Amino acid sequence: MSRSNIEDADFKKDDVNQACNTSPGNQDDSRSNALCDLSTSCGTKIQSSSGALPCTLEYPGIYDFKVELSETSSSRRSWVYSSKLGKVFVDINKILLFQIKLNTNCISNLRVRALLVYTSPDHNHLPVNRCMLHAFERDPNYLAHIQNNVCNCSISLAGHVLTSNHSEAAYEYNAASGRHSVSVPLEQPQVGSESILIGYQFGCKTSCEGGMSRRPVSLVFTLENEQDEVLGRSVMLVKVCRCPKRDKDREESDNSSINPECNNDRLRGIKRKFEDSQDDDLESESFDSPTPDSPYYGFLSLFNKIEKMSELMRQSVETQKKQIEDANRSTDEIMSAIEELTCKITDSSDQATNE
Repeated sequence: MSRSNIEDADFKKDDVNQACNTSPGNQDDSRSNALCDLSTSCGTKIQSSSGALPCTLEYPGIYDFKVELSETSSSRRSWVYSSKLGKVFVDINKILLFQIKLNTNCISNLRVRALLVYTSPDHNHLPVNRCMLHAFERDPNYLAHIQNNVCNCSISLAGHVLTSNHSEAAYEYNAASGRHSVSVPLEQPQVGSESILIGYQFGCKTSCEGGMSRRPVSLVFTLENEQDEVLGRSVMLVKVCRCPKRDKDREESDNSSINPECNNDRLRGIKRKFEDSQDDDLESESFDSPTPDSPYYGFLSLFNKIEKMSELMRQSVETQKKQIEDANRSTDEIMSAIEELTCKITDSSDQATNE
């Protein structure tokens, strides 16, 4: 649903929403459910949250929908959050726990949809899908998307960058937009807790060529009902990388360099080069990878391969040339030695004959 439609619908439901939010604590569940159902029923056409241009604006809604990172993750080395950037850095294929918070217990028919969206306006209309390398690992025969506008990812999840460890997670595909998303039904919080925990993991790095290709992405959570109406929205910047702490420090440093008071850019550059030289990760922030939608993407990729092959051939030719030069030099030395020895033998023979 577009933002204008949401505002119109919210305006029409103000009285009912107020009744839901200000109802007495001893009000029975049936009346509360009726009010909630009435508040979400409207005659306007509902636009899919995974459509061509998903909305990325924060929208708490009537349930004060919030999504926060859980501090109970098993290993903090697998992810780190930057409060300065409002961004989470997470390692590939590592579980990241999120806390879902609502101001109501009326959640029997609610679910949370998670969707990755490019943050740049230039790429916002493109779906975030897996790169061919990681998709091939799950689907070597390319059966998941063998037909146009048809996704058979329910078993292999070949096209889904984002997956969940929830047992009832539903993986969906929007044929109109080509977007993959994962939907998880909400359950009652456990005793002593006010939030619902859901784990997610990412099957591609932000730097994967043919996938995200270093384009910044946001993780969009939408609270939806059975009619797919968006009741709340929460957005978080995400970067999937091998070294979360290193990339966090680097981006914060780059962000701070905009401040005129930071005059140690040269020192940071030297430190960065040292860290890169010590890092075995193939990922390089200084490499400006072309995007798949660029008309030069295929040519540049082919050119890079040809350039690498040419360099290897050049090195091989130089090595062979050096070996030939060494062999010729050795041959010349041997021939000179033979000629000198022959001259000495001839001289000795002449002297013996004269005597």
